[in-house]
Amino acid sequence: MNTAVGEPRLLDLADYTLDLPPCSVSLLLNYYGKEELQKLIKSLTIPPKSIAVRACNGLSAKELGERIQKHVSESEGAVSIHDELKEAVIVKSRSRKSSQIFSKLVLVTRACGESVLRGSNVYIPGIVTCSAGINAGDTVSICVDVDEVVRRGGSNIRDGGRLVHIASGKATVGKRALCSETNGIGVQVLDSALPWKLPPLNTVLPPHQSYGQSIPAMIVSHVLVNSLSNETTQPKVLDMCAAPGGKTSHIAQLLRGRGIVVACERSLKRAQKLEETCSILSDIDCKCVVPLHLDITKSVISADGGDSQLKKTVNEGANRRKQWKENKRRYFAELSQTRKAEKVKLAESADMLYQGLITKEEYEQRKNESKARIAHFIATYDQSGIIPEIRHRASSIILTQSSTVNDLLTLGVSLSVKNRLNIIQGFEQETFDAILLDGPCSALGLRPRIGVDEHKSKASSLLSMANYQRKLIDIAVRLLKPGGTLVYSTCTINPLENECNVAYALQEHKSLSLEEQVPYLGQPGVSGAGLSEAERNLVQWFNPAHEMDTCGFFCAKFSKSMR
Repeated sequence: MNTAVGEPRLLDLADYTLDLPPCSVSLLLNYYGKEELQKLIKSLTIPPKSIAVRACNGLSAKELGERIQKHVSESEGAVSIHDELKEAVIVKSRSRKSSQIFSKLVLVTRACGESVLRGSNVYIPGIVTCSAGINAGDTVSICVDVDEVVRRGGSNIRDGGRLVHIASGKATVGKRALCSETNGIGVQVLDSALPWKLPPLNTVLPPHQSYGQSIPAMIVSHVLVNSLSNETTQPKVLDMCAAPGGKTSHIAQLLRGRGIVVACERSLKRAQKLEETCSILSDIDCKCVVPLHLDITKSVISADGGDSQLKKTVNEGANRRKQWKENKRRYFAELSQTRKAEKVKLAESADMLYQGLITKEEYEQRKNESKARIAHFIATYDQSGIIPEIRHRASSIILTQSSTVNDLLTLGVSLSVKNRLNIIQGFEQETFDAILLDGPCSALGLRPRIGVDEHKSKASSLLSMANYQRKLIDIAVRLLKPGGTLVYSTCTINPLENECNVAYALQEHKSLSLEEQVPYLGQPGVSGAGLSEAERNLVQWFNPAHEMDTCGFFCAKFSKSMR
């Protein structure tokens, strides 16, 4: 779009549509009609009219609903318990007049704008800049800098690009504080650009007994846990890509302390967030969760050798530690010899100075040269062999088919957070009774979306993401016990990552078959993506443009045949 600098185009949210790359639109048109796709894309810019919150850690949905209702007036929203998911509290917005556009503008980031549409106030870190002359108490329009061309803290708010008006509110502080402070609420949101407004729940929800989560995301956990037989008293469950921990903690909650949930995350930062979530909910729900900093694609231990593989790994760890100690001993021995030799040379120079054979300046020069030789030894010595490889500690273990749940939980509790995240370095094949694969995806189902990352949403990226998910499916099949359940889910409308990947799993892994899901609240999968009509009726597709009004989501349940 050509917009002259200094003349930003101010759009109302109703007139804004996501700009997906043309190549991605062409790809999606292979599975959706033109009109259907337009509705899908438009729906992604609008938030659902309700918020779902999961009561957990000993708090009932009734008690949580009563707490919320005390802070949310009848005019702001209606609070109820979900008909199927009895731990889910639904806060539904009320219809109201949409906000008007005011002359004073506050520009916010995309992420901040999306949070505002979900009911949040504007926090100062999310503010890009604002109009001149704003004082505390002024009514302002909140706009998103969609094209991200306005400089943060810039004095000229009209630097060009598109601004999408999403809400109006009252500034809590003046312009200077809005653009310079690092925390606190900058604008209290009063009205939304939509004909409804979700109430803010940030300060209402008890952090240790509630978790904001969409209904489709909750359904996934129910589908997995409902597949576990009552005869499996101590099930081993794997969450392959677990951060930030919403589904992990929900699975643990539904298991009611039965068995173990191993939750993996390859990013250290996200693994720490996962551990934080589990710690917050550890009083009751997450006592059976073992969070791990582990790349699941490198976690499968070959079944060849059985216990000998475990012994080999432990011995390798012990040998590395032994080698490290030997290298360290050799380094300090050589350093000591170097220092002794230089000390002898310096003593000889001191005698020569005393006898008048060299001047004081020559002695100082020799002294400095001696120090330089020691420093050179330290700087040039290969120290790679004396730095221990922390991630290969001999204390790390491999989870096998015979590993006991109690032993693992006891060991995890006894370790520090850093060590607990590295307690397990791999898994033997066919170890788990149930696996959740809610892996990385294009996230083209999350609502609301104001702007997209063109690099992540282009067709080549969508294809690449689908291929990576297939790699994760292959690993899941190897780790799943015969007779076990694999639940595959995404939060995208891209059939390549949904139905096409299910078709791939069925074709490449003959041991897998699709199973009915309980509960089943979604719609059948899309046609033309490799699934038969019967298979499409077994997967759940949550259409964001459907009257159910959820995010775009997909879920499939597989079982692995017995040998």
